Amino acid sequence: MERVGRYVGQRPAAATPTEVNDETPALYVDGRPVTRAEMWERMTEVSGAAMLDEVVLDRRLEAACREADIEITDADLEREEALFLDALGDTGVSRDSETAARMLEQVRRTRGLGPVRYDALLRRSAMLRRLVASDVNVTEAAARLAWNLRYGPRRQVRLITTSTSRDAQQVSVRLRGGEPFEVVASETSTDISASRGGLLEPMHLDDASYPAAVRRVIGDLAVGETSSPIALEEGFAIVKVIADVPAPPGAPEFTSVEPAMRREARLVQERLLMARLASELTEGANLRIEDPGLRRVR
Repeated sequence: MERVGRYVGQRPAAATPTEVNDETPALYVDGRPVTRAEMWERMTEVSGAAMLDEVVLDRRLEAACREADIEITDADLEREEALFLDALGDTGVSRDSETAARMLEQVRRTRGLGPVRYDALLRRSAMLRRLVASDVNVTEAAARLAWNLRYGPRRQVRLITTSTSRDAQQVSVRLRGGEPFEVVASETSTDISASRGGLLEPMHLDDASYPAAVRRVIGDLAVGETSSPIALEEGFAIVKVIADVPAPPGAPEFTSVEPAMRREARLVQERLLMARLASELTEGANLRIEDPGLRRVR
């Protein structure tokens, strides 16, 4: 496959070095200079925290790979880009199509993934995947769980999350008073689904990406029923079951798709282990931040 990312291993040539300092103009507006210092202050306010976390994790991962004698190859980066494209493929778009290329470029623009950050993202993912590889153990049970998650029956729900118990109780009062769940969700929920009235994609009750407490309550509710506040590790949740979604007709037998389900189970395990390792490495970093702008966003 010709890579549609176009930046892996193809970073643009560095510009000719020039002497710069805080007062060096970064750009001109109507002929008047805007200095690097002024731009830096604004840029750190907008994205300094995310930028700092990325750089810290990159440095910690590089050190961990050196210690483990792991060298990231072009093949590792190609695989990460392929997985990135496969995520787009879940929408039914072929990885090799021009549509996939356009979708990838759109995702990159939306997430601010220019050539430097996109390269860094792929390398970061590759390092994490290599570091957790020995901890991945795909059993038949894990593969069957992957089959259930893909082909089993699901429930569709609306969700409201709140930061405090008091907020959750106030939401419950409004819902018991007859206000539509989707309206209350859009006005009060701290979850990203608030913009959709709290509507989530149909979920399987074994999907560990949702908190176990939430899944247990969803399994006990009847269609149309709303839960009481559910305590989470951070905050509270209230759910309403909208519909039962049956298993798709013509779902394949497990044995006929077992290799694919094992691959899927492996990816799920990798993602969980990678997220855990990234959190551990970031939290364990010894930082000394000299820049005032970065200190403000940390």
